[in-house]
Formats: sequence, structure tokens, C-alpha cells
Amino acid sequence: MKGAASTSRCTIGQYSTVTFLFDGIITIDVIEHLFSPWDTMRKLYGRLIDGGWLCVTTPNADCLKSRLIKTSWGEFHNPSHIYFLTPKSMRSIFNKLGFRKVKRLRWFVRYSGNPLLSSCHTLLQASGLDGEIRYLISKA
Repeated sequence: MKGAASTSRCTIGQYSTVTFLFDGIITIDVIEHLFSPWDTMRKLYGRLIDGGWLCVTTPNADCLKSRLIKTSWGEFHNPSHIYFLTPKSMRSIFNKLGFRKVKRLRWFVRYSGNPLLSSCHTLLQASGLDGEIRYLISKA
């Protein structure tokens, strides 16, 4: 069918064996589990077509909850987490890797029918203190 979209799935360990390029790659809560995350991001970026994109999400080690409860923060106790990343550290590394079109994604999700809770969540997301960091990296 002409114009039909196709998708391919592979695990992070399989991407190097794939012979084709991707329009987009999504990694949701992956980067913090990798022994060499920046090397992996560089390799994934290299698997993109020109104009392709890489979406990276990870828990925000600089979120309000982690600031308040510090080492009691749940993500800190996950034994599979090797790295704890902040928006600043991610942007710095992306810049060092030469990724020039980097955008922090924010979207406002209504978590509760309670207007007070919804307002708190909206403020956390707007201030960047929510629990998740999301970046979109475009390949020029």
C-alpha cells in the first residue's frame, strides 16, 4: 500500500544489527539503566535518517520529590538504575555529543479530577520539577 507507515521494533541490544535507518527512535526510561548511555545515544542518533528524531525519557533526579526526600526517593533505591540524571546533565551531555537540535518536551497531563492536585501537577511540570525528563533530539 503506497504511503503506508511501517514500524520496526528492536531491543536496545539489537539495534546495532539492524541494517536500515529509522525515522524515529523512542527510549522510555532506558537511559538510566545503561552502563554506557551516552555511547548508546550516539549510536542511536547514527541510526536516524536525516530529519529523524530520538525521544529520550528518564526519571528526573532534580524533581521536587527527590529534593524533598533525598535518598528516600524511590528511584534512588531501584538497583537497576546506574545513572541519576537531571535536565541540566542531560542537556550538557547532548551538547557534548554534538546534538544541536535538542528540545525539552513538556506536556500537561490532568492527573486528577481534584482541581488543587491538578494545579500542583501543572505547576510542577511547568517548572520542570515533575518526576520525568523528556527530550526530543532532531537530526538535521
